[in-house]
Amino acid sequence: MNFTEVRFYEVEIDTIKRELEDLPDGRLVRRGSYYYQETGASQKGITKDPQKIRQLARKAYLQKRMQHFEYNLALARKQINLYKSTEASTIIDALPSSCQTLPIDYFFHSSAKDWNEEAFVGNPAFPENLLYTTATGIRVRSKSERIIADALDHNGIPYRYEAPCEW
Repeated sequence: MNFTEVRFYEVEIDTIKRELEDLPDGRLVRRGSYYYQETGASQKGITKDPQKIRQLARKAYLQKRMQHFEYNLALARKQINLYKSTEASTIIDALPSSCQTLPIDYFFHSSAKDWNEEAFVGNPAFPENLLYTTATGIRVRSKSERIIADALDHNGIPYRYEAPCEW
């Protein structure tokens, strides 16, 4: 559970509430082959009004969906404080200060092969956009790149991030 999921639930609940405002009052009731719009103590036959039946069915669906989102949101809010980040930088920051002063490559294993261990200059453009750290300590520009790099490392596949192409 993370902050993105909490925000997703909040947005979905707001979207459902806005749609519910435009739907008719009451609820759909069926007796035999007849449909009724029940509002408080009164019932109105709507069997010949398929649009009203559709709207009240949609309303019932949205109300149940909103209940599920509200339940999940309540759980998410309770659990969010227990969530522990697996970001490399967060984990390193939680280490004792004696460890935090060490070079970053001390914390990561290298799955690199001979050619990958040779020094190379990566793309020097926009270093401020290198926001994410892989499991081996390489800074990358997106979460997708981090996932790919971690998968490559996990499977022992050597790679170079943003290495220049030599033709």
